[in-house]
Amino acid sequence: QRSPYVQIRPHHSRGAMTASPARSGSRRPRLIAALSAAALLGHLSVRSGLLGFAAPPSTEGRRAALLQVLAPVAALSLGGGAARAMPDEQLAPPVIKDIDRCYKQIQQGCDWMYFELKPAMEKQDLGAIRKAIGAVSLGAHVSPLETDLIFPLEQLLSSNIDSQEDGWVDAVRKVASSFDNIKDVIGGAEWNVAMTSFEDARVATNKILADINARSEKVYFTIMDDEYANKRYKRYLQNKKDAISFRQNAGGVLAGALR
Repeated sequence: QRSPYVQIRPHHSRGAMTASPARSGSRRPRLIAALSAAALLGHLSVRSGLLGFAAPPSTEGRRAALLQVLAPVAALSLGGGAARAMPDEQLAPPVIKDIDRCYKQIQQGCDWMYFELKPAMEKQDLGAIRKAIGAVSLGAHVSPLETDLIFPLEQLLSSNIDSQEDGWVDAVRKVASSFDNIKDVIGGAEWNVAMTSFEDARVATNKILADINARSEKVYFTIMDDEYANKRYKRYLQNKKDAISFRQNAGGVLAGALR
């Protein structure tokens, strides 16, 4: 089962890249040490009773708590300065490796957001919205927005130790909080607020995907813009049919094995 926590692996770095003047060599060891401390603190804070921290009651609470640990520590480790990645600086090999592993999954999460959640919100269909977004009322149902979008994006935060200064931490936090806000306001039929939150999530997701495209040797992602439906809808339908066929075949195999 995929962990909802941001797994911080401080050994990944851009050490192979040429440092810009804004990144002094002395900052990197401090950043790695600080992130190691952040990882330990985040891990301990969600375990039963260690260090006196109470375990957050939900996935959203755990995510918010850990992102709160990561953001200020990363900022302080840079000495409070305005050191930022150069716009054309290539992503480090460990980051690219993780992107290669999960970019299709993230794109499918975008498809679900655009072709399942968005139409349901436009129709103001509460049942369809809750199914698309994974409301608590649906019990154990976990939305692809979590499994295929937020979770893999969080994993990329752990690969890219510059995720705070690159704006990725804030963007993932914005995506998660926007979906939470949609859950909160749809019951009161606050549709304008809900659509604003959807747009916030779309823009924040696009920020990370566009940054990855610009700083990689190939274009990994289709951005959710006005042409997204023309570019992705047929592929989305095919993926959906393939998934249904796979489940049916797997069910047939299991039923045969139980006879």
